[in-house]
Amino acid sequence: GTLFGAYVQDRWAPGQHFAFNYGLRYDHSTGFVGGSQLSPRLEVNYSFDRATVFHAYAGRLYAAPSLEDTRRDAIVTQTTADANPPYDLQPERDSYVEFGIAHTFHPGFSMYANAWQRNVVNVLDTTQLLNTPLFAVFNNAVGHANGLELRLQQDTVRDSFYLSTTLSESLAGGVSGSTFLFPPSAVSDLTLNPEDHDQAVAVNAAYTHRFARDHRTFVTLEPEYGTGYPVTFQDGSSGRLTPHLITNASFGRLADPKANQPGISVAIENLFNYQYLIKINNGFNTTQWAAGRKIVVRLTSPL
Repeated sequence: GTLFGAYVQDRWAPGQHFAFNYGLRYDHSTGFVGGSQLSPRLEVNYSFDRATVFHAYAGRLYAAPSLEDTRRDAIVTQTTADANPPYDLQPERDSYVEFGIAHTFHPGFSMYANAWQRNVVNVLDTTQLLNTPLFAVFNNAVGHANGLELRLQQDTVRDSFYLSTTLSESLAGGVSGSTFLFPPSAVSDLTLNPEDHDQAVAVNAAYTHRFARDHRTFVTLEPEYGTGYPVTFQDGSSGRLTPHLITNASFGRLADPKANQPGISVAIENLFNYQYLIKINNGFNTTQWAAGRKIVVRLTSPL
């Protein structure tokens, strides 16, 4: 099979405050999964002043599954060795809109706020094959996601930080395709349920302090917080796993080409070795835990 894409884009700034980015993309796929789509896209930017910019965007997206026929591997009913199930996967088609604002309080300190919504037909997702590391692609007939994002960041000679917060929801319904022997068009129950990666609140932050006269020695702390993923428990009830908070850290010294000194850094992921649950075995995926503490040492050449 083949994947082919072509696009054209342009930028038009009719005045001091307005700027338009617009384009048209064409995608075409063949093979086990075929389809095509013409996707228009438009972004509008308006500058209130030098420090504040508003933007709005709307566009269409297209995604075909990878060019691999996993149906024989994913089949859960008895068929002959050479038979394919009587169904086919479908490419995903998305409609996406967002709007937001960016403001610079002073040089080096800025804020971004954004709201977005995504409506999807034939959502592409994966299911794990029993207790193997193999995954098969399947469709959800419909999907809906929306979110709010806020980011603050500052960068000075000695210190830098960012704080990023996301409030979001991701829903899908009408499971079909892959191990499910009917196409999305045959689905009648389109009840929306949280997807397994849906996390209502996620917070990421980082703070870096630089030492010494040349500011090449540094230490960084990176906390990450999440309110837990949706899950179906063994008794059949639905809920969410417990929230989690982990901390990453790193320290070291950057390479100095002028002094011909190499750089070294030590990065510690999940500093306190907190291994929280990500998923519980529910027929789609096996039980998954977050990775424990990991230490990476990196040497950098000054050249």
